[in-house]
Amino acid sequence: MDEYEASKFAEIRAEAERRRVELIKTALQSGFTFADLASTESSLRDLVGAQLAINNAMKAHNGVEKSLPQAQLSEEERQGLEGKLIELKQLIEQIQKNQEAE
Repeated sequence: MDEYEASKFAEIRAEAERRRVELIKTALQSGFTFADLASTESSLRDLVGAQLAINNAMKAHNGVEKSLPQAQLSEEERQGLEGKLIELKQLIEQIQKNQEAE
C-alpha cells in the first residue's frame, strides 16, 4: 500500500469511527426518548404502549452497551457515555418498578 492509499484508508477509518460514535450517541438519546414515552404511556394507563416503549428503551440500552467498548473515545467522552448508560438503565428500572406498584 502506497502513502496515498494509506492516507485514504486512515481517512475512511476515522470517518467510520466518527459515525460509530454518533450512532452510539443517537441510540442512547433514543433510549431516553423511549423511556420518557414509557413513563407517559404508563401514566395514561396504556400498559401495552408502555411495555413496547420500555422494550425499545432496553434495545437501545443493550445496543449502546454492546457497541461502547469498541468505540475509540477519549476517557472523558467514554466516562460521560457510560454515565448516561447507567442513568438510562436506572430510569428504565424505575419505570418498571412504578408499573409493578400500580
